[in-house]
Formats: sequence, structure tokens, C-alpha cells
Amino acid sequence: MNEITPNSGDGQLTYLYINGYIKADFPTKGLKKEFERCCQCINDEGEKHQFLPAKESTVAKQSTDEFKQQLYDLVSKADYRYIARLMTWRFTNSYGHDIYNLTPTESQLPAMIAAIKPKKNKLAKPMVLVGYSTPHVNGELPTVDVRRLTKVSPSSIIKSIKATMPNIDVDKLKLIVAEILSLSTNSGDNDQDRALNYILYQNLAIYSRSYELLHGEGTGGQALANARLMNIQVVPLQSGDRYVVKVIFEYQSTQGGTQYWYSAVDVTDEYPFLLESFERFLPRY
Repeated sequence: MNEITPNSGDGQLTYLYINGYIKADFPTKGLKKEFERCCQCINDEGEKHQFLPAKESTVAKQSTDEFKQQLYDLVSKADYRYIARLMTWRFTNSYGHDIYNLTPTESQLPAMIAAIKPKKNKLAKPMVLVGYSTPHVNGELPTVDVRRLTKVSPSSIIKSIKATMPNIDVDKLKLIVAEILSLSTNSGDNDQDRALNYILYQNLAIYSRSYELLHGEGTGGQALANARLMNIQVVPLQSGDRYVVKVIFEYQSTQGGTQYWYSAVDVTDEYPFLLESFERFLPRY
């Protein structure tokens, strides 16, 4: 339903909208050795020299964290961007599993490099990826033609909600955000997954309303006693010549009360967009 015919070639391209993480590898031993040579030719003051120093390289003896930091420090410099262009870029899920090979454009390369920058708290920030996926055979990973790559972290979601709800209990909100974001571990290559991923990182209303329903603050009496988010349904439908997906959240009280809320997303084109932010929903049986 979301497949398009490419301008050339025999394969099919599929719209992709997914949240995950970026990693970079050396495709050949030669490129890794070139990286090590460049590292050795930079002195402690950061000055670049043409020839290798007499001192033996210590790159191979570094810890993983030190290596990642040195990789970022080098390829983030314009003089060594040629190494970044030749590296193998992959997209991984929250479990660290490789799911796509990436083919970034020159303008997207800085964002790719920024995504591998080591974090002080060791927690990588998820990236939102929009592009086209080309399936591969013989067990190879699908290749993605990257169209947009942006960073959206759980902390930025929490910060944005707190700006509009200053009295919110941040610890309670963190638990809600973590629980709902856990739904984003998918391949992002069909209408249902694209719609779900889109609202998880673009629609703050699902978090603020969930907080209100579960904790009864600022709801005007809409909270459910001791409620929990029990289920999420993702329902595709066709509306004229457009493809729409409803993402329905079911909240249930321990005392038996139930409320349904939904967000509707148009997934017809490359970039999804909201039709309904987060509204009450009455299921039909």
C-alpha cells in the first residue's frame, strides 16, 4: 500500500519512517588503517603532520569508548570527511541489531557523524529516519536512501511537555514516556509502523493526555482511578484516495472504567502528517 515505482531499476522502493540509532563501521582493513594513520599524524596540540611519527600507534590498545571518541573527533573534521564518506553506515534498533544499510547524501553526512558522537551518560539519542528502503536478497540488509535524519530524544519530549505543564511530576512523566516509546522497536516499513513511529516522536499530546488520564492532574475530572494503558491498536483505512492509520490507545481503570483515545495519521506520501492529534474514540463492535 505504501510502495512506489522507482524511476529506474528493477527493484521496488518502500516508504520508511523509523526511530533508531546510527553506527559506523570500516568496510575494509585498508580504510581502518588509513584512519589509524591519520590519528597518529595529529599531535597533542591537534596539529596535522604529513608523516608518521616514530612512536608506535596506540589506537589498537584503546578501549571501545576511547576508540568511539577518537573516531568522532577525526571524521567530524572537514579534512577527514573522506573517511566518513567511505565508511559503512547502519541503522540499528533499541536492541542494537542492524536493520538497514544507509546511503546518506553529502548534506546529510554531518548529521550522521553527529549521531555517533559519544555521550557523557553513555545513552545514545534515538534518530528519526525518513527515506526509501530497497530490499536485498541473500540475507543482506535492505538499503535505505536517506531523505531526512533528525534527533528526537525522550528528554526533549519531557522538556517540551513540562514547558506547557509546569506543575507536572517529571518522574511520573518519564515512566509514561519510556513505556510508550518502547513501542517504536519495529522496521518502520509499512503504513501501521510508520504511523505509530510518527506519533511517538512527533505528537506530544499522547504523552500529556496519558499523564492526565493516569494521574488525574489538569484533566477536569477525566482521570481514571488507578488506570493503566492496557492496549494500543493500529488500524489502517482508506479515505478517498488517501491512506490513513488510526492509532487507538485503551486506558482501563482497576475499577472497570475504560476510555479510548486515538491519533490519526495520513501515510499516503513520503512524509506522514497528523489528521487528528489525540481525541476521544468510541469503538464500534
